[in-house]
Amino acid sequence: MTSRRIDVSGVYGGAAALYVDAYCHLRRAERTFRSDRIIEMASAETGVVFDDPGAAISARMKEHSDPGPDFRAVIGKARKGLAVLAWAARADRLLSADEMAVLLDYVEARDRLTGAGDRDWKRHAATAWIDAFRPTKVQAAGSVSGFTRDGREADLVAVHAARLLAVQKQPEERSGVQNRLTQLGITAPE
Repeated sequence: MTSRRIDVSGVYGGAAALYVDAYCHLRRAERTFRSDRIIEMASAETGVVFDDPGAAISARMKEHSDPGPDFRAVIGKARKGLAVLAWAARADRLLSADEMAVLLDYVEARDRLTGAGDRDWKRHAATAWIDAFRPTKVQAAGSVSGFTRDGREADLVAVHAARLLAVQKQPEERSGVQNRLTQLGITAPE
């Protein structure tokens, strides 16, 4: 029996067996573990020991795969602004953690703009959705022309565009994002 500290990156499988993909600190490498072979498991954050590691892993998998009942509605309303912001943020082809945080904050703010603001959607699901979302310049430009007529959506995007610019670490990254925003006619407030 070997004791290991792992950082879980994914869980998959089915009724026969669940598999845990994780970084193993003992081996200093990515490894895959079968949940039915894990004898004891504890949370590194809380120290809570799980009596049934397989059940704990299953519960975590179910929780992680649940986007929330209002996820589609919330993302649907935020999609146009996300097309603009994600296309600009990907000027260097990557989304940094800081850029992702701005995009997630935009989703929350856009939900509040509709008057709802308290709908049930999960940030982890939105993170995965945004990470996979690769809008083109044509889609981003089309989104700008489709903003609500009252101007509130455009104003909200402009505020978050300014935040995107603020989180750029390097001048060339800032320049790339600014160039893309300019191409779309987005002026970020100072």
